[in-house]
Amino acid sequence: MGPHYTKARESCMHYTGEFADIATLSALEVLRLRTNGTPVLLVDVRLPEEQDVSMIEGAISLDEFESSHRRDQYGPAALANTTVVPYCTIGYRSGAYARKLKTLGYRHVRNGEGIVMWTHDIGSGLVDRDGRETKYVHTYGPPWDLVASDYHSVHFGVWNWIQSHSRGAWRWVTGVWRHVFPLERESTQCTS
Repeated sequence: MGPHYTKARESCMHYTGEFADIATLSALEVLRLRTNGTPVLLVDVRLPEEQDVSMIEGAISLDEFESSHRRDQYGPAALANTTVVPYCTIGYRSGAYARKLKTLGYRHVRNGEGIVMWTHDIGSGLVDRDGRETKYVHTYGPPWDLVASDYHSVHFGVWNWIQSHSRGAWRWVTGVWRHVFPLERESTQCTS
């Protein structure tokens, strides 16, 4: 175990613990299920910028899952015998999404421990957008820069991190502002 393992495990337990109603599935358990032939669908719920760096091999993006969901390819009935495992960096965003899936009628949903724990527990199986194995992992921000020592982490800079967190808030503020203070259009009248 590398220098970040204990902190990564504690962080994972903290964030996945926020969703005690959703059972967690470790990277080792994912591999065991796959080896035994149990259908497992990994759904990467991280931002596309994070997925551009790497994803767990065989996973699909949240965008792909949700666009296919509309076509019922990945709907609750189609996945009735499949364990659906959302994952993110360390287990928080995926926990929230796993809870949402449960409310939508998915029966076998587990929260993945995250790509950071994958680097520690498995040590391989991350691929870039072209399907090539990689040792780079996007960890979202400095607090989660806890990958195994043979991996390289990438994360949003402080300004990008602030922007990614403020987009929704900014949309809400501007929406309220426009509602409360609508722009009055000047009427143009021709005078002859």
